[in-house]
This record gives sequence, structure tokens and C-alpha cells, in this order.
Amino acid sequence: GAKVFTSRICEQKTLDCAFGAGDVVVACGVNHIFFWAKEGNYWTKKRGLFGKKGKLQPQLTIVACGNKMVSGTASGYLYVWAGRNCVKTIKAHHGSVNALYYCEKGIVSGGKDMKVRMWTLSLEKGATFDMSASGNSSIRSVCLSADATRILVGTMGSEIYEISAADGADVRGGPITVGHNKGKLCGLAVHPMKPEYCTVGDDCTVRIWDI
Repeated sequence: GAKVFTSRICEQKTLDCAFGAGDVVVACGVNHIFFWAKEGNYWTKKRGLFGKKGKLQPQLTIVACGNKMVSGTASGYLYVWAGRNCVKTIKAHHGSVNALYYCEKGIVSGGKDMKVRMWTLSLEKGATFDMSASGNSSIRSVCLSADATRILVGTMGSEIYEISAADGADVRGGPITVGHNKGKLCGLAVHPMKPEYCTVGDDCTVRIWDI
């Protein structure tokens, strides 16, 4: 498609973006959050104001929630934004909030504490599911199914799980996909006799896979 708009954000790393209500775009990252609103044929850029409610810190993820925006912070809080103003903070996770998902059924958050938490649309706390039993690292992505019965959970260990939104049970009995923790996959070798192959990567591990 054709590019319709571009704007410089800031010098610091930007980590996420989302559309808000109407012609609004929000981008957030290391110690910043910016809002763009279309007025006629022009876009205006405004910096988010943390005020007395919030604290200047990395905003790692952001979603629209009705006519407000909700961001996840490095300290484990959800920040609620009305316009460009932080109007409410809610403790969500121990450690950073790395992932947020919004739909008409509610909001799901995932954190460094290896927990997945359900929220109502009014941001009241719901069920919490502990993913630490899988032996993986922090949660990096979450997605709620259209019927709100299942949650896809992506971990920093490059594994994706499907769990029940009712009780957190592992629907598939293990990860749907697996991979290396981070960075590039640098080497791959197929076993000359067995249906196996091994890989090495930037995470400094060697892994053997059954074909």
C-alpha cells in the first residue's frame, strides 16, 4: 500500500504502537509515549503527560480500550490514558508488563513474572494463570480467542502455548511451537542416520529436535 503519513518519534527506542478511537495513533517506548491526532488534513503530535498519577518509565506495550488507551510499564503497572493524560495506574504484575491484548470480551496481560492475567473492560482484576510450570521465561505475547475460551501465550523462549481462559489448563499438552530464546539461529545440522537435527543460536544453547 501507499504511505499516507510519517513522523519522527524521538531518539529513544520505540517498542509498540496502536490505533486509538477515531483518527488517533499512539506510539510508546523507553521513557516516552506520543499521541498523533488527525485534524482536517494534518496530524498533530503531542507527548503523553504522566502528571501526578504516573511515573516516567519505559512503556512496553499499548492497546486501545474504548475511548482510552492502556499501556504496560516496566514496573508492572497498567497506565490508563485519557487523551494524552495518564489518569489511572493499576498494579498488574511483579516485574514488567510485556504484553496486552484487548477485545470486546476483555483484556489480557502477560508479564515478566510468567503470569497471564484476565481483566474486565473496566480493568477489574480477573483470573490469573501461572505459566512458570512450563519452565520458560517471561511472557512476551498474549491473544484471546474470539469466543474468549482460550488464550495463546508466547514466551521469551520462543514457545507458544494454548491455555484455557477458564482455568489456565494447557489445552495442547505442551507448546504448539518451539524455538531458540533470542537472536539469530546460526547453525543447523541433520543427523546422518536418525530423524533428528540440531541447532545453535545467539542464545548460546544447542538444541536437538526430533523430526
